[in-house]
Amino acid sequence: MKSIFLNGKRHEYDEQCDEDDYFYDIELIVDCKVASVLVSKGGVTVAYDSGAIKTNITPDHLFPNRSHLSPFILAQILQLLENIGYEGKFVTWDEVQNES
Repeated sequence: MKSIFLNGKRHEYDEQCDEDDYFYDIELIVDCKVASVLVSKGGVTVAYDSGAIKTNITPDHLFPNRSHLSPFILAQILQLLENIGYEGKFVTWDEVQNES
């Protein structure tokens, strides 16, 4: 696992990258709950045990033409999430399964 630091806190993450997409799974605590911030070119989702918040953040629009994101950019995405209050549409895992 790799780590990034934001506001003095260390966040571990896993990274998967290929020529078409990248995927990051960043561990953090949001509102006293364990969460995973899932980052791909197409979007950012905050996943909890009960479901997920789909945000309007699209990394490929903010950071175009990249095959991977640096730890600095990942920290910027986490800061943006914090600034907007983790705003987005909440969906349950059943709803996520039905969308597939």
